[in-house]
Amino acid sequence: MKNDILVSVCMITYNHEKYISQAVEGVLMQKTNFLIELIIGEDCSTDNTRNICLEYKEKYPDIIKLLLSEKNLGMMQNFITTLQSCTGKYIALCEGDDYWTDPHKLQKQVDFLEENLEFSSIACKAKLIGNLSGDFGLEKSRILIINDFTKHRPFHTASFLFRKKYIEGLQFPQILSSDRFLYFFLASKGNIYYSEEIMVIYRKHSEGLSSVVTFNMMKKDLNIIEFFKDDNSIPSETYKKLKIHILKTMIQYSTKINFRQFITTYMQLVKLNGISYSDSFKLTKNFLYKAIISRLK
Repeated sequence: MKNDILVSVCMITYNHEKYISQAVEGVLMQKTNFLIELIIGEDCSTDNTRNICLEYKEKYPDIIKLLLSEKNLGMMQNFITTLQSCTGKYIALCEGDDYWTDPHKLQKQVDFLEENLEFSSIACKAKLIGNLSGDFGLEKSRILIINDFTKHRPFHTASFLFRKKYIEGLQFPQILSSDRFLYFFLASKGNIYYSEEIMVIYRKHSEGLSSVVTFNMMKKDLNIIEFFKDDNSIPSETYKKLKIHILKTMIQYSTKINFRQFITTYMQLVKLNGISYSDSFKLTKNFLYKAIISRLK
């Protein structure tokens, strides 16, 4: 049966007992004219996530493949391991705290890529719920090129589907943001189509990685620049823009950043001519706010 599977859904999960059922059900409800598989990487959760996954595996043994870590691998290694277990022509991503709302999500995205061979992947707008609410993604449907991934993430991971052939044999660098790397990498292989249609939910909550990420964790993403340095097809200006974006992100979103780290990163931005007056004010204000909050705790 594996040879007939067209889409593999890569789902990583850790301590998602409140959310994992909704994530799995969003995959199981998909209406397609092709076979799919759901690969779940359960990373040794300390709550009831593993038991819930085992129950689903028992109920849907022909669809679900469950990878049970004997020890906690960490998000990045769990993602790589789960991704490498996917056998389909296409791979869709959905983490265990997000979910899909459109039962035709996979069919629509696969149909597009089957008819448009020049595209490496496809994504769509998401609905944001939890600590924040609203829409996540670009306002209008459009074709995305590699430069579109040097300033922000135009869409959420749970909306993404791509051709597996591009990542076969790929060695991931030591990074934090697998999605940022994957978007950039796949955009270097072909354009990415983005649809304004909302078909997925992005859940923002206090248990997520963004609430605990530190400066040293985020610093790993500079390895993305190192990974692509010998790719002559990517203009040097594109690398520069991506590095500026990562450096700004390190200051803005790190929950733990000290004064030395802030100054060093800030000076790198100045050297790259990548910081405006408004950027300077915003990043400095952001750092001082976190420094004060840290002292009060």
